[in-house]
Amino acid sequence: MLERLGKKGFDQDHITHVMDFLEKADLLNDEILASDLFRQSTERRYLGSRGVRMFLAKRGIPKDLIDKTMSDHTTEMEEVSALKCIEKKIGSLIRKPDHVKKRRLWGMLERRGYSGSVINRALRKVNL
Repeated sequence: MLERLGKKGFDQDHITHVMDFLEKADLLNDEILASDLFRQSTERRYLGSRGVRMFLAKRGIPKDLIDKTMSDHTTEMEEVSALKCIEKKIGSLIRKPDHVKKRRLWGMLERRGYSGSVINRALRKVNL
């Protein structure tokens, strides 16, 4: 961040002042950022474990920190997230036959990074 601000033409005193402020406000903590992004990806975006890993990697989180953050993620949590995602989508599929609903929901969940076993359990819980 120091290099980027320097390349943009900011004065070194201003850069130092801003960095001190950000450190005191605890806004430069990668662990806090990773946990916030993890929460966002599971609660708002309804991503599976592979989807969360890709989301965190795209945001520049190091692999070891991703592994540490994902250690708290259980299959039960992933299944709950998958069920919420299904509930959100199933309203638009109300008039479709069951096999079409199942196929579309399976594809959507797979693209979001859920494993086949989690998808299968979630679809069984909604009777598809």
